Amino acid sequence: MNLIYKGQALIIDECDLDILESYLCYWHEDGYLNVSNPDNNIKCAGIHRIIAKRMGLSLLGQIDHIDRCRYNNSRINLRSVSIQQNKWNYGKGKNNSTGYKGVSLRKTTGKYQAYIKKDGKRIHIGYFNDIVEAAKAYDVKAIELFGEYAGTNF
Repeated sequence: MNLIYKGQALIIDECDLDILESYLCYWHEDGYLNVSNPDNNIKCAGIHRIIAKRMGLSLLGQIDHIDRCRYNNSRINLRSVSIQQNKWNYGKGKNNSTGYKGVSLRKTTGKYQAYIKKDGKRIHIGYFNDIVEAAKAYDVKAIELFGEYAGTNF
Protein backbone atom coordinates (compact mmCIF):
# COMPACT_ATOMS: atom_id res chain seq x y z
CA MET A 1 0.00 0.00 0.00
CA ASN A 2 1.41 3.38 -1.02
CA LEU A 3 0.70 6.31 1.27
CA ILE A 4 2.09 9.60 2.48
CA TYR A 5 3.05 9.49 6.15
CA LYS A 6 4.15 12.70 7.83
CA GLY A 7 5.07 14.22 4.48
CA GLN A 8 7.05 11.26 3.11
CA ALA A 9 6.11 8.47 0.74
CA LEU A 10 5.79 5.10 2.47
CA ILE A 11 5.10 1.63 1.15
CA ILE A 12 3.77 -0.78 3.75
CA ASP A 13 1.49 -3.82 3.71
CA GLU A 14 -2.03 -3.45 5.10
CA CYS A 15 -1.34 -6.04 7.79
CA ASP A 16 1.36 -3.72 9.23
CA LEU A 17 -0.58 -0.44 9.18
CA ASP A 18 -1.36 -0.83 12.89
CA ILE A 19 2.32 -0.10 13.63
CA LEU A 20 1.72 3.51 12.59
CA GLU A 21 -1.00 3.78 15.25
CA SER A 22 0.58 1.63 17.99
CA TYR A 23 4.03 3.25 18.02
CA LEU A 24 5.46 6.73 18.08
CA CYS A 25 6.76 7.07 14.51
CA TYR A 26 9.09 9.66 13.06
CA TRP A 27 11.30 10.06 10.02
CA HIS A 28 14.99 10.00 10.92
CA GLU A 29 17.43 12.21 9.01
CA ASP A 30 18.95 9.05 7.46
CA GLY A 31 15.68 8.38 5.62
CA TYR A 32 14.37 5.53 7.76
CA LEU A 33 11.00 5.59 9.50
CA ASN A 34 11.83 4.93 13.14
CA VAL A 35 9.43 3.82 15.84
CA SER A 36 9.44 3.78 19.61
CA ASN A 37 7.05 2.48 22.22
CA PRO A 38 7.97 3.03 25.87
CA ASP A 39 5.26 0.58 26.99
CA ASN A 40 7.02 -2.28 25.17
CA ASN A 41 10.57 -1.17 26.06
CA ILE A 42 11.28 -0.26 22.43
CA LYS A 43 13.34 2.92 22.61
CA CYS A 44 14.06 3.29 18.89
CA ALA A 45 13.96 0.88 15.97
CA GLY A 46 13.46 1.10 12.26
CA ILE A 47 9.96 0.12 11.20
CA HIS A 48 11.55 -2.40 8.85
CA ARG A 49 12.97 -4.28 11.87
CA ILE A 50 9.55 -4.36 13.57
CA ILE A 51 7.98 -5.76 10.39
CA ALA A 52 10.83 -8.27 9.97
CA LYS A 53 10.28 -9.50 13.53
CA ARG A 54 6.59 -9.98 12.78
CA MET A 55 7.60 -11.96 9.68
CA GLY A 56 9.77 -14.26 11.79
CA LEU A 57 13.03 -13.11 10.19
CA SER A 58 16.26 -13.27 12.16
CA LEU A 59 17.22 -9.94 13.69
CA LEU A 60 20.80 -11.04 14.44
CA GLY A 61 22.18 -9.43 11.28
CA GLN A 62 20.67 -6.60 9.31
CA ILE A 63 17.33 -6.19 7.58
CA ASP A 64 17.88 -5.35 3.93
CA HIS A 65 15.54 -3.45 1.63
CA ILE A 66 15.96 -5.54 -1.52
CA ASP A 67 15.22 -2.61 -3.85
CA ARG A 68 17.44 -0.31 -1.70
CA CYS A 69 14.47 2.02 -1.09
CA ARG A 70 14.19 2.86 2.61
CA TYR A 71 10.58 3.93 2.13
CA ASN A 72 9.54 0.52 0.78
CA ASN A 73 8.76 -1.50 3.89
CA SER A 74 6.54 -4.05 2.18
CA ARG A 75 7.19 -7.59 3.38
CA ILE A 76 8.22 -8.79 -0.06
CA ASN A 77 11.01 -6.17 -0.04
CA LEU A 78 12.58 -7.14 3.31
CA ARG A 79 15.08 -9.91 4.06
CA SER A 80 17.50 -10.83 6.82
CA VAL A 81 21.14 -10.57 5.72
CA SER A 82 24.65 -10.42 7.11
CA ILE A 83 26.47 -7.09 7.25
CA GLN A 84 28.55 -8.16 4.25
CA GLN A 85 25.51 -9.20 2.20
CA ASN A 86 23.90 -5.86 2.97
CA LYS A 87 27.01 -4.02 1.73
CA TRP A 88 26.90 -5.98 -1.53
CA ASN A 89 23.42 -4.53 -2.13
CA TYR A 90 24.50 -0.91 -1.64
CA GLY A 91 23.74 1.55 -4.40
CA LYS A 92 26.22 3.89 -5.99
CA GLY A 93 28.11 6.15 -3.60
CA LYS A 94 27.17 9.77 -3.02
CA ASN A 95 30.45 10.93 -4.58
CA ASN A 96 29.85 8.90 -7.74
CA SER A 97 30.60 10.99 -10.83
CA THR A 98 29.53 8.59 -13.61
CA GLY A 99 26.04 7.72 -12.40
CA TYR A 100 26.86 4.00 -12.36
CA LYS A 101 28.08 1.76 -9.58
CA GLY A 102 31.53 0.30 -10.21
CA VAL A 103 32.38 2.59 -13.13
CA SER A 104 34.88 5.43 -13.30
CA LEU A 105 36.32 7.49 -16.13
CA ARG A 106 40.06 7.12 -16.72
CA LYS A 107 41.01 10.62 -17.79
CA THR A 108 44.36 9.49 -19.20
CA THR A 109 42.73 7.12 -21.71
CA GLY A 110 39.21 8.54 -21.98
CA LYS A 111 37.86 5.04 -21.32
CA TYR A 112 35.49 3.84 -18.64
CA GLN A 113 36.90 1.39 -16.13
CA ALA A 114 34.63 -1.21 -14.56
CA TYR A 115 35.72 -2.55 -11.17
CA ILE A 116 34.26 -4.23 -8.13
CA LYS A 117 35.34 -4.81 -4.54
CA LYS A 118 35.22 -8.13 -2.76
CA ASP A 119 36.75 -8.92 0.62
CA GLY A 120 38.39 -5.49 0.64
CA LYS A 121 40.16 -6.06 -2.68
CA ARG A 122 39.46 -4.09 -5.84
CA ILE A 123 38.97 -6.35 -8.87
CA HIS A 124 39.54 -4.87 -12.33
CA ILE A 125 36.81 -5.95 -14.80
CA GLY A 126 37.92 -4.05 -17.89
CA TYR A 127 38.09 -0.83 -19.89
CA PHE A 128 35.23 0.24 -22.15
CA ASN A 129 34.59 2.99 -24.68
CA ASP A 130 30.91 3.07 -23.70
CA ILE A 131 29.78 3.88 -20.15
CA VAL A 132 26.68 1.67 -20.39
CA GLU A 133 28.79 -1.33 -21.46
CA ALA A 134 31.06 -0.73 -18.47
CA ALA A 135 28.04 -0.61 -16.14
CA LYS A 136 26.64 -3.82 -17.64
CA ALA A 137 30.02 -5.54 -17.21
CA TYR A 138 29.96 -4.50 -13.55
CA ASP A 139 26.47 -6.01 -13.17
CA VAL A 140 27.55 -9.34 -14.67
CA LYS A 141 30.52 -9.58 -12.29
CA ALA A 142 28.43 -8.47 -9.29
CA ILE A 143 25.87 -11.21 -9.95
CA GLU A 144 28.67 -13.75 -10.43
CA LEU A 145 30.27 -12.80 -7.10
CA PHE A 146 27.27 -11.89 -4.94
CA GLY A 147 24.28 -13.67 -6.47
CA GLU A 148 20.89 -12.50 -5.24
CA TYR A 149 22.55 -9.89 -2.99
CA ALA A 150 24.25 -8.06 -5.86
CA GLY A 151 23.40 -4.39 -6.11
CA THR A 152 23.31 -3.77 -9.85
CA ASN A 153 22.97 -0.77 -12.12
CA PHE A 154 20.15 -2.16 -14.25
